[in-house]
Amino acid sequence: MNNSTAFFPEIDYKYWLSKYDWNIVSSIKRKITLMQNKGCISTEITTANISSVIESEIDDYLKKKNNTNLKDICALIQTWGGSSARQYSPLIYDSWELNSYEDKYLHFVELIIKNKPADAYSYLINGGKPIIKGLSYSFIPKHICFWTGKGDRTNGTPILDDVISKLVYSEKNSSKVNYSAFLTGFESFAHSKGMKSSEVEMALFAFSGYYWGTGKTATKSFNPQIDNKSKDFEQANLIAERYLANLKSKRNRKKISDL
Repeated sequence: MNNSTAFFPEIDYKYWLSKYDWNIVSSIKRKITLMQNKGCISTEITTANISSVIESEIDDYLKKKNNTNLKDICALIQTWGGSSARQYSPLIYDSWELNSYEDKYLHFVELIIKNKPADAYSYLINGGKPIIKGLSYSFIPKHICFWTGKGDRTNGTPILDDVISKLVYSEKNSSKVNYSAFLTGFESFAHSKGMKSSEVEMALFAFSGYYWGTGKTATKSFNPQIDNKSKDFEQANLIAERYLANLKSKRNRKKISDL
């Protein structure tokens, strides 16, 4: 894992934060249906209440320290994370006892409670061989976010996923970004903006959703409705140019190394 350099775009972060709404992302709806059909979460879970249910469950755990609901909390956060890892999330739930995931996830949570999120990340990612199969680079930060926020996503650490990797680091996926450096960089930048680091990340996600949709962040494949009068259009162009230039540079280096 390298230490990619962060380039925070000069966008109106408070404007884009006001546009953020994770619960309308269609992939969450599909994931909820999948997890309900597999019997992993309650049939009463919806896009409208999943965040509040996660907050309530984590709050209950922190008050009672009753490990019996860790499995359910893990399943809920995996569901909130959307359609990625869709084939693994039900398997995590079904094999929870068989693979002793309870102890592993508990140790992960305890590290977070001790204010060691980077250590918690390193523990589960296990040098690129995740201890809990299906809980990997783009999903571990989602769990850390909810646990550091004591159930409230807006008070937790920012989420490092492939969207942020492309927008800020010009990297294709989050496995290429050093998580500890990511946390430090976002905290410092957010402080300069008078915002929480999670708010900066949410603003970037909303910005990405407007320009690309979450799947094509930092390419020139802008959404059809976009024109050059759209807010922060120039910054979107710069992100796309930087990302594509980085991809080209990596391809060229690979060609040379293959000679």
